[in-house]
Amino acid sequence: MREGDYVEVPGNLIFTVKGLVHPPGLAVAFLRYVPDPAGDRVRDGVRFRRVGGLEESFRLAGELCPRYLVEDPFFGRTVQAVPLREAVSVYLPEKRLRAIAEEGPSDPVEADALSLALELSDLSGVPLERVGISGSVLLELHTPKSDVDLTVYGVGEGLEAYRALRELVERGVVSAYRGRGLEKACRLRWSSSPPVPFEALMRVEARKILQGSFRGRGYFLRLVPDVWERYGEAVHRRVGRCLIRAVVSDDSWSIYTPCRYPVEDARVLRGPDVEVSELVSFRGRFAEQARAGEEVYAEGTVEAVYRDGEVRHILVLEGGGDFMVPLWALKGLAGGRVLPSSQ
Repeated sequence: MREGDYVEVPGNLIFTVKGLVHPPGLAVAFLRYVPDPAGDRVRDGVRFRRVGGLEESFRLAGELCPRYLVEDPFFGRTVQAVPLREAVSVYLPEKRLRAIAEEGPSDPVEADALSLALELSDLSGVPLERVGISGSVLLELHTPKSDVDLTVYGVGEGLEAYRALRELVERGVVSAYRGRGLEKACRLRWSSSPPVPFEALMRVEARKILQGSFRGRGYFLRLVPDVWERYGEAVHRRVGRCLIRAVVSDDSWSIYTPCRYPVEDARVLRGPDVEVSELVSFRGRFAEQARAGEEVYAEGTVEAVYRDGEVRHILVLEGGGDFMVPLWALKGLAGGRVLPSSQ
């Protein structure tokens, strides 16, 4: 199972798969859609609603399927883990896109998804078989106003697709969010209200191209690498919440989901006094968040990672009040509720 896949279990509970590392027989996945008589999504006569965020996802999972909450010995945390033997349906983005291409789109949302996928494939040289459609279109739960969520698989393929996307922006085929569209997208992505001035988040979001508008419809492009650590080869242990200031030393993995940012000169401003070597996130909102050479503030959960007899510390950016923001984005703004002065 890979980032962007979905799994449905009895009771019409639909989970979105996160990351690339999973315990044997399980899929680490967050509850994303639940049946609701007042829901705005309909499929086969059943109404669904989308779960609001990570906190609500864990709360509902605890109420509806508490045995899916697993304390994993290697992740060192409680995760939502779906037993694959209980899946009534597994939804694969590349299979769904292939079906749309072969059978023809059934509505404007599917037509836009296929058109954008073909544009990226043709320009990048990435075979359409390495591209998928995720989100509500994958589940056939989309509405006429739904966005298009595309996925490209592979490190090399993702890089070529990103370069092609940048060319499509330059040609005006797609456009980065601006004005009210940018504000709306930013509020949706950062609804958890991290302690950072909203204007600073807007400045960062404005330069991203993995999200934007195509034919007046929102899109998000997820680049999923095909390499990561194997389950069990590293042991993670939470150390505590931490606020740091550091310099991003490498942004090669910043465009992918999951993304990672090696850092140097990291200083702990609040929290455990450890040497943080990398920022890691499995959330798409943290992709393109900083570039090499930029100094950033970041707050999240420090994890000690034990592998081959060695230990290093990473800062994991998840939900809630977690954030990463370059210092340049704070210029001229108040530092926020918890940030020191950026001057």
